[in-house]
Amino acid sequence: GLQCHLPVLVLGADASAWEIPSVDSDNQQGVREVVRLLLELGHRRFIGLFADQNALNTLDRQRAFLCELERQGIPETDIWLFLSQDTFHLDPAVGDMLRALLGLPEGRRPTAIVGGGFYLAMAALQVVSEMRLPVPASLSVTGFDDPPSAALTVPPLTTLRQPLKQMGATAITLLWELMQGRTPSELCVKLPIELIVRQTTAPYTSEGG
Repeated sequence: GLQCHLPVLVLGADASAWEIPSVDSDNQQGVREVVRLLLELGHRRFIGLFADQNALNTLDRQRAFLCELERQGIPETDIWLFLSQDTFHLDPAVGDMLRALLGLPEGRRPTAIVGGGFYLAMAALQVVSEMRLPVPASLSVTGFDDPPSAALTVPPLTTLRQPLKQMGATAITLLWELMQGRTPSELCVKLPIELIVRQTTAPYTSEGG
């Protein structure tokens, strides 16, 4: 077949494993920051809620969640990882497991939910609201991505903001360099993610003090 020698660039994923230039946000750095925030607030029992997909970004977020908690000495028995195929609503089985966990007595139930996406965090907040658990007094919840509606949730969502405009501008610059025949100085440019702290996170306080 015909071969077109056109420059190729991937935006929104790390394609360096395929030797393809790419521009992405630093998913792992973002999740590590949100985990550290929750640890600093005194949380020690965590739910991770992520998309059940093989997308590189999703895998990066899952890995960062598990690795940072392990690095900080949180035992596996205090970490629950749920994967939902539906990224807009929770899979029914995941929703049931979440309700069962959050129905445990205070002192045994998780006190923080790390959402791997904005809509997953919204779905978690809906379940928490159904169970009449006050956020953030009884449970802290965080998301990923910061659309305008993230500031309008009740309470406003603590989340991670990707530098989307900067990613686009960087991709255009990099693509122009490729079109000039230049070799990029780094195969994957990863831009830092900003932690936006709002009102769904607070210090953990047990009923016993």
